[in-house]
Amino acid sequence: MATPIGNLEDITLRALRVLREVDRVACEDTRVTARLFAEHGVSTPLMRHEAHNEAASTAGILELLARGESVALVSDAGTPTVRDPGERLVRETVLAGHPVISIPGPSALLAATSASGLPAEPLTFHGFVPKKARERAASLSDLCAGTHAYFCPARDLRDVVTELGAVHPEAQIAIGRELTKQHETWYRGTSDEVLGQLDDHSSRGEAVLLIHAGAHKEPVTDDRIREVLRPLLERGAHSKRAAEEVATQLGVSKRRVYQLALEER
Repeated sequence: MATPIGNLEDITLRALRVLREVDRVACEDTRVTARLFAEHGVSTPLMRHEAHNEAASTAGILELLARGESVALVSDAGTPTVRDPGERLVRETVLAGHPVISIPGPSALLAATSASGLPAEPLTFHGFVPKKARERAASLSDLCAGTHAYFCPARDLRDVVTELGAVHPEAQIAIGRELTKQHETWYRGTSDEVLGQLDDHSSRGEAVLLIHAGAHKEPVTDDRIREVLRPLLERGAHSKRAAEEVATQLGVSKRRVYQLALEER
């Protein structure tokens, strides 16, 4: 069941009815859901279901369902299983033969896409921007044509947009930060234009990053990178300088090329 991503008024009448009618509500953080319940006068008992106890909680919920009880699943914000706990519970509930019904509503991904001004076809959702630098560089450099969406902590926006600009300088970006909240803010443009819009407040909260990449191009293989890289290295170019030149020429991550340059040495 979807719950508000910020503004507590963003909940459907159907969701409130179901939350009052079920026997229990499974949630990530009981304190967060308790605030939502207090706002709307819901008193249904809460039980915790989050990443760290998902196996045990899933087994417990299946026992409740087998006894004939009804359970609603919510996450702290937005739609469960969309980068929130719930996938295991839904899968095992279906396998056990119990009905699973979706109660649609708020989603940060869809809220950002609808207000981004970018094409929604095709749209690829990548989850959270990878934390590790090499994985993040690979993900950003290999974007194909279309619009791509990432969840991103606002504190990482400047680094991510800078890295994106190195591999897709012409891509159009739209970033929705603190969606539906008092300080909802949007940043739009190319990477250079967006970097000029980011300020001290931009590092606060959570954001959805949308990137519209240009025409499709075939993925650049390591062999292709080495083919362009070797003549530069053989002429005595420094690994770092050669990596920068090849990365710009082929539209790939500098870090990726630099690693291959070190291997060639």
